[in-house]
Amino acid sequence: MTLKKNTLNFTPGFCVSKKYKMNDALEPWREWYAWHNRIKIHDINASEIEDLLSSGKLYWHGVSKKGNPVLYMKGRKFMGGNSFERIMKYFLYVLNKGLHIAENLGKVKVNLVIDRTKIDDSEASPSSKGGDGMGELIKDVADMLEKYFPEKVE
Repeated sequence: MTLKKNTLNFTPGFCVSKKYKMNDALEPWREWYAWHNRIKIHDINASEIEDLLSSGKLYWHGVSKKGNPVLYMKGRKFMGGNSFERIMKYFLYVLNKGLHIAENLGKVKVNLVIDRTKIDDSEASPSSKGGDGMGELIKDVADMLEKYFPEKVE
């Protein structure tokens, strides 16, 4: 198993989240490693999501009181008819950029703010019921952050 620099940066998060019980931290780290290699976050090309990057729905907005970069997510009409996979690729691309910003600032965490202003029930409902699926997206993003980015996002 070859470890890249960014892989080692994630290891302490799993240890902290499991209170430094190495045996407990090993399995979630292995899951993350397999997920990371499957998703290939570092291989996402900006040209694939150029229209989303220019949409202004997800952007870095200064730093928190603790000095962490703040990722701001505008919830209204976020999906915009895009597939869930494409939206997640967009989110992961922007998040990865922010983790590099944090590292350059000497930080290990970023803050995520989700603006749910003016999201009505039809937008929040699952896309299978005619909604935008924003509620599903928020839940899936939260689950992903908890599972694969421990101690990285507040």
